[in-house]
Amino acid sequence: MNAAFLSGLLRAGCRAAVCLFTTVVLVACPHPDHSDSPHPSHDLHLPLTQADRNYLASLPPLRLGVDPHWAPMAFVDQQGRIDGISADYLDFLQNTLGIRFRLVPTRSWGETIRLANEGRIDIVVAVSQFDGLAPGFALSVPYVRYPLVIVTGETAPFIGSLEDLEGAQVAIVGDLQTASVRFPGLPSVHGVSVGSAEDGLKAVAQGRAFAYIGNLGVVDRIVRERYAGTLRVAAPADRIQDLSFGVAPRFAPLLPLINRVLSGIPEAERERIQNSWLSTRFTFGIAPRRLGFVLAPIAVITVVFLALLTLNMLRLRKEVRHRRRTERELVFETRFKALLMDTVPIPVCVKDAQGRYVAVNPAYEQAVGVRSENVVGKMLPPQGPGRDMDVDVFAQAARAVIETGRPAQGELRYRGPDDTTHEAVYWVRLCSGEDDDRAAVLCAFVDVSDLRRMERRELEHKRRLVELTQALPSVVFQVRLARAARPRFELVFVNRRADALVRSHETHAGDAFAQFMRALDRKQRRRLTKMFLRSARSLERVRAEFMLEMPDRHQAWFHVEAEPRMREGGGVEWSGYLHDVTEAKESHAALIDAKHEAEEAARARDSFIATVSHELRTPMSGIIGILQLLDHDGLAKDDRHLVEMAGNAADLSLRILNDILDFAKSDNGEFSLESAPMSIVEIAERAAGFVAPEIMRKGLRLLRDVSPAVASRHIGDRQRLGQVLLNLLGNAVKFTERGTVSLAIDAIDETATHQTLSIRIVDTGIGISPDDQARLFSPFSQARGTVASGYGGTGLGLAICRRLIERMGGAIELESELGRGTTITLTLKLPLDTSAPPVAPEDGIEQKCGAQRAATSAGAARRILLVEDQPINREVLRRQLANLNVVDCDLAEDGAQALSAYGQGDYAMVITDCAMPVLDGVALIGSIRRRERETGRRTVLIALTADATSRQREACLDAGADEVYVKPLSLDQLRALLVRYRLLDTGGAGFDDDDLRDDLWRQLSQTLAADLETLWAASTAGNSQRVREVAHAIAGTAAWFQLREVADAAARFQQALDEPRGAQAPLLALKQAIERAIAHGNASAQP
Repeated sequence: MNAAFLSGLLRAGCRAAVCLFTTVVLVACPHPDHSDSPHPSHDLHLPLTQADRNYLASLPPLRLGVDPHWAPMAFVDQQGRIDGISADYLDFLQNTLGIRFRLVPTRSWGETIRLANEGRIDIVVAVSQFDGLAPGFALSVPYVRYPLVIVTGETAPFIGSLEDLEGAQVAIVGDLQTASVRFPGLPSVHGVSVGSAEDGLKAVAQGRAFAYIGNLGVVDRIVRERYAGTLRVAAPADRIQDLSFGVAPRFAPLLPLINRVLSGIPEAERERIQNSWLSTRFTFGIAPRRLGFVLAPIAVITVVFLALLTLNMLRLRKEVRHRRRTERELVFETRFKALLMDTVPIPVCVKDAQGRYVAVNPAYEQAVGVRSENVVGKMLPPQGPGRDMDVDVFAQAARAVIETGRPAQGELRYRGPDDTTHEAVYWVRLCSGEDDDRAAVLCAFVDVSDLRRMERRELEHKRRLVELTQALPSVVFQVRLARAARPRFELVFVNRRADALVRSHETHAGDAFAQFMRALDRKQRRRLTKMFLRSARSLERVRAEFMLEMPDRHQAWFHVEAEPRMREGGGVEWSGYLHDVTEAKESHAALIDAKHEAEEAARARDSFIATVSHELRTPMSGIIGILQLLDHDGLAKDDRHLVEMAGNAADLSLRILNDILDFAKSDNGEFSLESAPMSIVEIAERAAGFVAPEIMRKGLRLLRDVSPAVASRHIGDRQRLGQVLLNLLGNAVKFTERGTVSLAIDAIDETATHQTLSIRIVDTGIGISPDDQARLFSPFSQARGTVASGYGGTGLGLAICRRLIERMGGAIELESELGRGTTITLTLKLPLDTSAPPVAPEDGIEQKCGAQRAATSAGAARRILLVEDQPINREVLRRQLANLNVVDCDLAEDGAQALSAYGQGDYAMVITDCAMPVLDGVALIGSIRRRERETGRRTVLIALTADATSRQREACLDAGADEVYVKPLSLDQLRALLVRYRLLDTGGAGFDDDDLRDDLWRQLSQTLAADLETLWAASTAGNSQRVREVAHAIAGTAAWFQLREVADAAARFQQALDEPRGAQAPLLALKQAIERAIAHGNASAQP
C-alpha cells in the first residue's frame, strides 16, 4: 500500500466520522395553510403618551423596501404584497401603532438597499447590519434570528466548517469586502458576488461556485423545490443572522416605539409565527444511504493498515525515540544560543578567519546603525554610520587573536546612527572547532561614551571647585577627627585664603591648622574643641564666632560653620568655612547706635509734638470759646461777618493742627480705636450739621439717603468715623461751588453679628484729574491747581482718612472726572450692637430732639469745679457754663487749689486741665479718686488736654478720669457732657431745643413736599427712572427721621413699581402718608 492510498483511506474515514454528527433545525415551508387557524389580534394595546399619539398621527404612509425573492423571511407575492415571517411582524406594528405602509417595488435586494440610501425608502424589512445601509439608518431590536449554512453540490467533497472552504469559490450575497466581517473564521476564498439567494444556489448548481453561504430558512426551501438531489446543506457556518427593521434618519423618533412593539409581542405569538412558516427537520452531513456504502470498505482497509503500521512502529519506536531526544537537545541548544545572542544588550559580531562578518546581533545593528543582511559575508561595514569605526583596530585585533589564540581587549571610537562619535571598550575571543580551518573570532564592545563624558565632567567639576574655593573670600577647609580616645584633629584640605591667617605662605596644611589653633587663646581653643567634639557625637552643625590675632598683631572677629558627616571607614569629617566678620560686627554696632539715636529722636519728636499741641491748643481754645460766646445778634452786620471769619479761621487752624497730630500718630503706630455702641445715622447727621452753614452760604443742596436696611446701632469708634465723614464732607463742600453734595448710606451685606456698610459722598465740584487721583491719598498731596485757586489745605486729610478706614478694616475708593465731580465710597464692616434697645415707633423728630432732656434726680449735687491755669481758658469755660444757665461753679488755678476746694465742697463734676503748675491734672484726678475710697462718694472727673497723643489720654483714664476731651471744648460738647451726666436741665438752657426741632421739622416738611411734587410729576410724565430715584430718596429720608408710616408707604410703592398691576394706588397711599406726617408735625410745632 502506498502513502497516497493510505492517506485517501484516512481522509475518507475522517469524513465518514464527521458526517455522523447531525443537527436538527427548522427550515422554511412555502405558503403554509392558515385557513383552519383563527386569525390572531395584532393590536398589543401599548400605553402611549399624548406626544406619541400626536407624532404617530402626523406620520405619512411609510415607504417599505423588501427583498422580493427572500421567502419565507420576506418576499412579494403574486398580488404585489409583502408576505412571509416579516409580514406578520409588520401587522403588529400597523395595528398597534396605527402606521400606514406603502410598498416600493424593486427587482432585487441590491436595488432595495440603493433606494433606501437615496432616501426613497423609509423602512427596510429583514435587514442586518452588514447589508450596506447608509450610516444614518438605525436598526430595531432583532425579531428573527436564524443560522447561516454552507450549501454545496450533492456529490461535492465533505465540508465540516468554514475552514474547509480554503481556496474555494464561494458565492456570497452583497459586498465581498465585508465577507470576513460577516462570516468570522472564513479563510481565504475566491468570492463570487450574487444578487440573491436564488442566484447563489444557481451558481453552485451550474458549477460557477463551489459553495454558497446563506440563511438556512431561505436556502432549504429553494433547494427542496428546485435543486432536490443536486444541492445539499453541507454544514453550518457557525453564525446566527439577526434580522431587524431599518428606520431612515428622519423617522428616528419612531424607532423606540417599534422596539416597544417588538419587545411586547408575546412568546406564544412568536412561536405561532415560527411554526406557521418553518416546520421540517434537516440533517447536516452525508446521506445515511451513502454512509454505509462508504464505511464498509474503509473499515476493512483500516484494519489491515493498522496491523501493518503496528508492526512497523514496534521496530522503529526505539530509534525514533533516541533521534527525537537528540533533535530536541540540538534544537534547544541552538535556540538558546540564538536567543542569548539576540537578547544580550552588548553589541556582538562574529568574523571568520578571512575577516568576513558571519553574524551580528540586534544590539550591534542598533549601535552601529546597519542591517545584518548588509553586513554578513562582507569584510568591512557598508558606507553608513559605522564607516567611521576604527576598523584597523578591530581587524588587527581579530588577526592577532587568530594567530596567537589569546584574547584581546582595547578601546575604539565609532560614529553611531545618531551621527555622534561614541567611545567603546572591545573584547575579541577565538572560537574554533575540532578542525582549526573553521576558526572564527567573537567580537563584542560596550559603549562607554556616557562614562567617559562623566569622568571628564567630574574632572572639570573638580578643577572648577578647586578654582572656586581658592577664589572665595573665606577660608574653606576640611578637618577630621583622627582619634576619638585622645582627640586630635587633622586638616585634610584648606584653600589659599588660609595664608592670611599664618605667618608663612609655604606652610603645609597640617602646620597651618596647628598655627591657627595656637593663634587662639586657651579659652577660645577649649571652647572650639568642645563644640567639635559635641558635633562628632550629635552630628549637629558647628556654628561659632571668636576673636583671632592676625599676623600683623591686630584682632579680628571670625565666624566658623562646619557640617559634619560620618566617614565610611569610621570617624567624623567636617566641611566648613571661616569668614572674617569684623566689618559686620562693626556695622552691627553702628546700627545699634543708630537705632538708639533714632529712638531718642522719636522720643524727642513725640515730646515736641506734645509740647506744640499743648502750647497751640491752649490759646486756640480760648479764641474759639470767646468767639462762640460773643452775642452775634448784638453785633453789626460787618462785625458779625468778621467774627464768623475769625471763627472759621480758628476752626481751620485747629483742623490743620489735628491733621498734623493724627498723621504723626499714624506714622508712630499710636492710633487707638475705641469699640463702643454708636449710631451711624447720628454720626452722619452730626457731620452734615457741621458743614450745613457752609452749604447754606454757597447755596448748595445737601442730599441725604439712608437705606432702611442700615441697623440703628453698631460697635465702633464714633469719634474717628465722625472725623472721616466730616473731612470728606468738608472736602466735598470746599471744592463744590454749585450743585449738590450727597451722602448715601446703604447696607450691602449682613450676617447675624456684622453688617457691611457702603457710605458714598458725591459732589458736583471741580473733579480730579487721573494723574492727581493716583497720588491724592499720599501725605501732603493735593490736586494741581487747588492751592492756586484759593482752596488751600495741608494735603493730609485724605491720607488720614485712608489710614483710619484701613485701621477699621475697611476700604476707601475714589472716582472722579475733571469738571464733573467726585465720588468717594467707604466700605466698612462693623459689628452690630445687639444690646441696643428698640427705637420708639412714632415721631422721630420729637424723639431725636427730646432725647437730650434727661431728668435730674431730686436732691443731687449739681455744683461744678473748673480747674484751669490759663485765665482766658478759665474764663471761657465759666462763660460757657453761664451760657448754659449753670452758675453754680467754682474756679481753681492749679491742682493744689482744686484739691483743697474739693475737700471743702460737694461737687458733682470736676473739669480739669492736665498740664498745670504745682499739681497737674493727672495727679489731681488720682488724688480725688483716692479720697473717694475714703468718703464713699463718686464725682465725675473730666480731663481737658491740649496733647492729642494716645499716651496722654491713657494716662488720664488710668488715673481715674471718666472722659478725656482734646481742647477746645465746644459749647455743644459741653452741653452734651452736662446732659449725659444729668447736670443740665435742658428746659432752661440757653440753647432752645424746641427751636432746633421746629427749624429741623420745617426743613423736613419742605423737602418731603418738594419730593412728593417731583414724584407726582415724574409719574404723570411716565419717567420711570426718575420715579424710582425720588421714591428711593423719600424712603431714605423717612427712615432717617423714623417716619414709619411714610417709610412703609414708600417701600410698598417701590415694590409696586416692579409688579404688572401698576402703582397708582400705592402712589396715592404714599401721598396721603406724607400729607398726614406733615400735618402732624406742624401741629406738634405750634406753641
